[in-house]
Amino acid sequence: MWVDVFKNFKKANEFICLAGQSTQAVTGTYNLFRASQVLFPGETILEEAKEFSTKFLREKQASNELIDKWVIMKDLPGEVEYALDVPWYASLPRLEARFYIQQYGGGDDVWIGKVLYRMPYVNNNLYLELAKLDYNNCQTLHLIEWDNIQKWYAECKLEDYGLSRRSLLLAYFVAAASTFEPERSNERLAWAKSTSLIETIGSHFKEETPEQRRAFVHEFRTTKMNTNKKRQGLIETLLATIHHFSMDAMAAHSQNISHPLRQAWENWLLKWQEKGDMHQDEAALLVETINQIAGISLSEGPLLSNDLDHNQLLKITNRVCNRLRCYQNQKHKVNKNGSYIVTTKEIESDMQQLVQMVLQKPLHGAESDMQQLARSFYYCAYSDPETINHHITKVLFERVI
Repeated sequence: MWVDVFKNFKKANEFICLAGQSTQAVTGTYNLFRASQVLFPGETILEEAKEFSTKFLREKQASNELIDKWVIMKDLPGEVEYALDVPWYASLPRLEARFYIQQYGGGDDVWIGKVLYRMPYVNNNLYLELAKLDYNNCQTLHLIEWDNIQKWYAECKLEDYGLSRRSLLLAYFVAAASTFEPERSNERLAWAKSTSLIETIGSHFKEETPEQRRAFVHEFRTTKMNTNKKRQGLIETLLATIHHFSMDAMAAHSQNISHPLRQAWENWLLKWQEKGDMHQDEAALLVETINQIAGISLSEGPLLSNDLDHNQLLKITNRVCNRLRCYQNQKHKVNKNGSYIVTTKEIESDMQQLVQMVLQKPLHGAESDMQQLARSFYYCAYSDPETINHHITKVLFERVI
């Protein structure tokens, strides 16, 4: 869409829906706010729209005036609250769906024109019932997977290496809320387990020297176990998990991905061994793992290494995810107005560039996964622990009624 079209709706310092209107419509400004979040680099008109709509909606929210002149909806305040509290970059698909199911009014929503009327192709109870059934069926599968991943956690004794059950749950939640489809079970579990293993290695070697990290990497590469039994157990867990991923891919796609997966982990370990930063190039490892298991790319070496656009997108994804992890680990800083600073200009710029690259070209699986991975990192950096715990409970454990 030609972004300059938004200039037609700007009058002085305000954005309006209709010329001559006496009051702003909440739904119109809400939709403007949603559109403004999908801005590309340099789109100043959308930056202005975002600033205006955020201020307008916050003021209406504070004065309890989130009602609209065009429609009588079940939970417009809830929709606005979610949009303001969870920016689009941080809005994981399953999280957004869970909240919208409870906000959607079905056939009870009424539109206001010269008369009151309904739009059954937009709002009806059948859509709502189907959404509830689909969500609950999918959630049942996720709970089975969560039980299985807890068994894997216990069998591998990952708690002994420093991985908490809460970290395991967060890893699975982020993966499940991002790639929720039943047919993507292998990718979802690989995402969660890989994140957990990265966290485990980082935690276990937190106080270790570069020499000890190099010894661990050497033993992984050569499979010659010369360390103590505990570290040998961690290497065996890592190798066994990679083998399991490979077997899943073989069953699904009749392709052997064991070598590319081993190479991807080796590349990450070599980066990690020098500085001990477990989040360095974490995103690159996850992208490679998820897409290899999905059968999107089964080439040797870097994913689609001859595709310059893809490599550029991977570079941006990896960079912004590194920055988000770094920012997540810092103490929250506070603005003068009391709001939290949760990202930086560099992060926002990278996210805008990433979104532009993905949306301006036909969407392939690999590119879509990179965007979703970056958004999951953004979610973890943006959200406070209490909010995340609430979301985990709501998405994974609360049935939709």
